[in-house]
Amino acid sequence: NISLPQQDEILPLSIYPIPSSSYLKVELQNGQSSINYQIVDLNGKQLQSGTAKVNQGKAKIDIEDLPTGNYTLLITEESSAPAKTIFHFSKK
Repeated sequence: NISLPQQDEILPLSIYPIPSSSYLKVELQNGQSSINYQIVDLNGKQLQSGTAKVNQGKAKIDIEDLPTGNYTLLITEESSAPAKTIFHFSKK
């Protein structure tokens, strides 16, 4: 018997504007009330994390304090089996 690892479910969402200088807007389609997020640099160091409240299908993540550069954004929903999505973005 061969068992395959369970694949993570991907959250259906979009993120804009990219590049951005002050915030990222996350547009969701699942009806979540909040999302958890982490922002890491290219070395894998976590620079920011938190929970963003979703209002009318949209959440806003403040990135104004991040220096100019390229980052990875990991978003997970709050549930017992969280779906997750990873985006790469640039801050100008």
